[in-house]
Amino acid sequence: KYLELLINFIKISYKYIVKCFILLVYIKKITYNLLPDLFKANSEIYTTYYSTSVLRCFKYNYREERIEPNGSKFFYIKSYYIDFNGNMFREASI
Repeated sequence: KYLELLINFIKISYKYIVKCFILLVYIKKITYNLLPDLFKANSEIYTTYYSTSVLRCFKYNYREERIEPNGSKFFYIKSYYIDFNGNMFREASI
């Protein structure tokens, strides 16, 4: 009985967030406030290089919100990927 109450509470409380999230996924955009919920430690993140559009998969270590000297906030992600230089594989940070 209590579990059912909790589930109903969560469904009602997060209904708007889920609706917004589905819309954002559809238009392939994301808002800043959802970033901490999307990036969990040790997860793989797939993206493209901004300048070349080359695909890249990297392993996400941790995140933190930082503030620029002008006061604007940004989402800092510490991560790494496996790089091959022709001779050996190694971890490279982003």
